[in-house]
Amino acid sequence: MFPPGTYWLQRFNRDIADPNCELGISFFMREDLPDWIEDVWRCEIEPYLVEYFFDQREIAAKYAWSRLSTDRLKAWATSG
Repeated sequence: MFPPGTYWLQRFNRDIADPNCELGISFFMREDLPDWIEDVWRCEIEPYLVEYFFDQREIAAKYAWSRLSTDRLKAWATSG
């Protein structure tokens, strides 16, 4: 079974569209993910996406923690 949050990986990786630059599941493979998801997101995932999509800010913006934390992301991190 994949860890919670991998739904989001599929979404990012579809937008990245380059297997050499895709994000992996290691970000979500933590026993204490519910306690760390915001830090992992803001400090690791979000900066990577901002850098990768530097010329397509609208794509990076749709994955901002401030937007997704009000969505189902936090619920996925705490399920499972």
